[in-house]
Amino acid sequence: MAFYLDPVSADTGCLRVIPGSHKYGDSFADSLEQVKELRETSENPSDDLWGINGSDVPSIPLEVLPGDLVMFNHRIKHSSWGGGPRRRMFTINFEQRFDHEDIEELKQRMGRETRFWIERQYGDVMMKTANASRRVHLEQRMSNDGHMAELAKKARDDMSEPSRG
Repeated sequence: MAFYLDPVSADTGCLRVIPGSHKYGDSFADSLEQVKELRETSENPSDDLWGINGSDVPSIPLEVLPGDLVMFNHRIKHSSWGGGPRRRMFTINFEQRFDHEDIEELKQRMGRETRFWIERQYGDVMMKTANASRRVHLEQRMSNDGHMAELAKKARDDMSEPSRG
């Protein structure tokens, strides 16, 4: 879920989505995984793969006004282009608990977040204010985020600024 405090359009940083790109096992959706994989080593993976800037990849812009709520499957390929300092939004991500055999996938997902220079899954305020009943919901990511600090350090060494999306 994302809710916005400022109006955003296709030209000012609204969320753009590629319909159908969230369907694992679909040949179109799976072909887009190349972009995500290249993002680790490329400033503009869509340019490397297809010869076009990310802002020109065919997608649907989800323009919003303050107070609008956007809900989407986080697996859908999404991006934002043309944003500025007045693109304030809050996001809340939901996920089910990972099965024991899928913990490596969880760790990989958390590792991708280090491009934002995030060293731990939850910040100090979240941890200090979490009572026992809320910690139950935080526990799985808390106990599997030990690799993030090193990956965030590498990202800081390799990037001039943290990723913005």
